[in-house]
Formats: sequence, structure tokens, C-alpha cells
Amino acid sequence: MKHLILIVTFSICFSSIFANSPEKRTYTTKKTEKAPVIDGLLDAEIWDMVEWSGDFIQSTPNEGEAPSQKTSFKILYDDDNVYFYIKSFDTEPDKISKLLARRDRFPGDFVEINIDSDLDQQTAFSFSASASGVIGDEAISENGRNWDSSWNPIWYLKTSIDNEGWNAEIRIPLSQLRFGDKENHIWGIQVMRNLFRKEERSRWQIIPRDAPGFVHLFRHSRRDAFGKKHKNTKKAQNFLR
Repeated sequence: MKHLILIVTFSICFSSIFANSPEKRTYTTKKTEKAPVIDGLLDAEIWDMVEWSGDFIQSTPNEGEAPSQKTSFKILYDDDNVYFYIKSFDTEPDKISKLLARRDRFPGDFVEINIDSDLDQQTAFSFSASASGVIGDEAISENGRNWDSSWNPIWYLKTSIDNEGWNAEIRIPLSQLRFGDKENHIWGIQVMRNLFRKEERSRWQIIPRDAPGFVHLFRHSRRDAFGKKHKNTKKAQNFLR
């Protein structure tokens, strides 16, 4: 991101759909001058720059309830990439499903990141990472009614398993996303976890099963003084428009 200027924070906010009055949460990430090594391990001090976010809510089978296992994530960024570290806690790590499959098959335990980087509330980019290291990616359009797996961006994933669960470390080049030429940027973001053995899915922002759409309900992430559009976003823009 050669044209990035004066970035201060990257904030993620949402309001609970189950409360009478909105509950506001904020996640603040930071720009890193040194890129984390994508190895699936949380051993780099660079990740200490930012806090964890979590408190996922079940979407299936018991919508609105707390999930059986916790999930937490962190986000960093630099001039050219956005980085995610997702920790899928599991009290029985020996039961984590590490099924192998081809790209876009979403086998076993996996996590998924959805990013509406242009905040049009109709289109988004989806990145899925399985515990076995299989990747999946789809272009979302029509407010979530259409998911196109023929979109194959370049991005990077490493996973690991430890006595607390399994981990996914992800690097997504900003050139694979779409965002306009704005001084201030707001993104829509969703993070989902699939717990295979329990057929359980949980989301950072719950979206009701009967909701009229999907993307427009993402929570917002804010980048201040983002600067010029990344020089390589045209390909992604043309794909979704």
C-alpha cells in the first residue's frame, strides 16, 4: 500500500441484534512496520501490538446461544497486506477434524473471513481456512445470494494445532481486495467458525437465519486517512462490478 498516509487505527464496531439498545464494541488494530512470518504460530512479538476480539455467537444449531468452544482473532496491517490470526480454542484438540480436500471444498474444521472492503453492502470477499491447511475463497454478490468459487485470489495461510486448539495465520494482499479512492475507509467484516464434529457454526456478528440478505449486516471496520486507492485493485473491482 504505497499511498497509505497517517493511518492511526482500524476499528471494528457492532451493535447486538438481541439487545433493546445497541451495544457497541470496538476493536483497534495497528499498522506494523515489520510483517509477521506466516507460520501458524503465535510466537512473534508483533502480534502483541493488538488485542484479541471474540465472544462469538452460535448461528447453528442453536441460534443466539454461546458456542461450545471459544474463538478469538487479531488483525494487523501494513502498506500492502492485512493480517489475521484466528485462535479456535478446543478442549479436545485430538478431535479436531483435519480432513483434506481440494481448494474451495471447506473440509472439517475451518474458519472464514468475509470482507466488504468497498462497503457497498452488496459484495464481499470470502477467505476460508481449514485446520488441515486447505484454502477456499469466493466472491460474494447480491447481498449474499450469490457465492462464486471461481474467484481464486492470491493469499497465504499456515495452520497449527496445540493443546489449546488450532490456529490460522493469514496474509491477504490488499491488491486482492477492492476499495475506492477515499480519505477515510469503512469496511464491513465478518468472521465465522465451523466446528465439524458438533455441526456447529458460530459468528463474530450473528446474522439471523431469516435475515433478508447477508453482506449488509456485516459490522464495520474503520480506517482513518487511508489515502489513495491501492495501485493493484482494478482487477478485483472489474470482477465484482
